[in-house]
Amino acid sequence: MLVAEALIIRAASIVEKLPAEVVEQLPKTMRSGLVGIRNVAAHEFAHLNREVTLGALNTHLPAMLSEIEAALDDLGL
Repeated sequence: MLVAEALIIRAASIVEKLPAEVVEQLPKTMRSGLVGIRNVAAHEFAHLNREVTLGALNTHLPAMLSEIEAALDDLGL
């Protein structure tokens, strides 16, 4: 689970560094979900649910990557 926690924290850090116009194109639920699970991973890791964490890594992060790539393409970045 330590690797999963580190990946979630790193993904949130990367999203924070994206241009605002890219982040604004991401669905709000996607952004808030990443922030939420990142906060749990960083500060309350004992409360992380294994299924939720692995679901985020296997499903939600790849979907977010697709959204980011689409936003970058739309903006010509």
